[in-house]
Amino acid sequence: MTNRTVRKLTRGAAEESLLARIRALNERGQKRVIKTRARSAAITPEFVGHMLAVHNGREFAPVYVIAPMVGHRLGEFAPVGFRTIQRSPLAGTISRRQVREAVKAVMRQRVDLGVPASWPAWEAPAPPPIL
Repeated sequence: MTNRTVRKLTRGAAEESLLARIRALNERGQKRVIKTRARSAAITPEFVGHMLAVHNGREFAPVYVIAPMVGHRLGEFAPVGFRTIQRSPLAGTISRRQVREAVKAVMRQRVDLGVPASWPAWEAPAPPPIL
């Protein structure tokens, strides 16, 4: 390990309870998902090969620890920024079910007119006039 990595590890290693759970699993030779909220815990070589579920403020994000992660913090691999999607003013005014039913109705009309399903809608013949 480089000096920088050693310094990172000595500045506040993993939480003792998390480290104890990892050591117990290593002694038994087991691999299980370990849930933790210790985002500031440093990843040590004992963590390699384990799956951790790190809390990101909303849910537990899965993090599989591999060798290049040693010396980093758990929080670096569980992003917390959630992007808000800007929605249109009409979003939510019509349900997916209603859209599906409308599409089915249009397709039924095209079949009733004898239009092959492979034709695009703009090439379909005009419906007969209603008298």
